Amino acid sequence: MVPKISTVNETISQRGDRVYIDAGQNDYADTLAAPYSIRPYHRPLVSAPLTWREVKPGLDRYAFDMTSIIERVKAKGDLFAGVLDRKIAVANSKRLKGLTEEP
Repeated sequence: MVPKISTVNETISQRGDRVYIDAGQNDYADTLAAPYSIRPYHRPLVSAPLTWREVKPGLDRYAFDMTSIIERVKAKGDLFAGVLDRKIAVANSKRLKGLTEEP
């Protein structure tokens, strides 16, 4: 967990502007939304990979739906394509370590 930007607090009012990390989703039998999958919601939102610049306060989750995702991929390419690339993993790790508060 990166305390500056994330929390495990389930209470929305106590999260502030931090991202909620649901550690319970790491169980063997649990499922998660894969990139570009449509979420089962009254408005079909899409689980969209983001660039680091997009991860900021005010991010509108409603901007990622069945209609907009096609144009997004055309404009930005497949942001998930290199997820297993070693260089990207190292860069992301360094980025997260820079955001981690020291104990």
